[in-house]
Amino acid sequence: MKNKINDRGGKREQHALDTVEIKEGQVTWRERLSRWERPMIFEDRLSWLHTNHVRDGNGPERFIFFLELADRYGERDVFTQLPNHDKYLVTPKSYLSVAQLKSRLSKKAFAILCNVFFNKEEPPCSICVPYQNPLFSKLLWFFRPYGGDGGWDNLRPYTTDGLAKDDGRHYVDVANKFAKEFVLDAWQMLNHHWFKCWDTDEPDPKVAEPHWREIVVLLRHLDMLRIIEDGQYIPIPSVFKKMVRMVLEEHHVTFDEEDLEDIQLVGKLLEPLAKKGDQLARSLNITRLNVNDHDHSTFRI
Repeated sequence: MKNKINDRGGKREQHALDTVEIKEGQVTWRERLSRWERPMIFEDRLSWLHTNHVRDGNGPERFIFFLELADRYGERDVFTQLPNHDKYLVTPKSYLSVAQLKSRLSKKAFAILCNVFFNKEEPPCSICVPYQNPLFSKLLWFFRPYGGDGGWDNLRPYTTDGLAKDDGRHYVDVANKFAKEFVLDAWQMLNHHWFKCWDTDEPDPKVAEPHWREIVVLLRHLDMLRIIEDGQYIPIPSVFKKMVRMVLEEHHVTFDEEDLEDIQLVGKLLEPLAKKGDQLARSLNITRLNVNDHDHSTFRI
């Protein structure tokens, strides 16, 4: 290229970017994902995660991708059972195994979830409304208490080593805050309390109904059963009966289906379980007298 006269009257020197072509248009999520699916060194994968988390205009696919990547980020041995035990030179003096590298990628995905998806001013329902499924069910899956009572899961990680300078507690707090808001929205959706959660788009209750058990389990897991006890979000009768059936079956209590139609008999079935310390039985027993007479168009404080 010949030198041209610049704005100040002098000759313009050739620049390295002069011959670089910049194409018009946007890269789709599918195109970006195809790059992830090809072989990459560890540093390139970290860089890819850093530059491909923007979710605008891509529906739920990007959000779901990071949820799946971050799953079980807090476990030490989640990748140690894989057949590849090779170690790679990461820094001039540091060798890490494939399991360690994948664990780092999972933690990075969790940090991005917290910074980009969970740590938002808008409530979770505004994220879920445009595409209620499969994101709705995927969030319930990610927050599932897969470790059981007292076990470890994505909201109670076994370790947060390497997650951040503060050991990642900030990220764990962000995820728990989002999970509590989300399960409250899910509970309202299940019980048709539209007015508090859904400002514009009205969701289909059929989205939540197949997941009622997961919603109740998550309420119990997050110590959110007080929303039932306090009468703030009283369950509709059909959901209430499902919950009673669930807790009775967990304790192997013998009952007939018609027993669930008698609110006094339901109380007799729940009271011994509540005294044993079952929090769900306690919440249902406190709430049962309000269920059948509850006006679902009224929000109770």
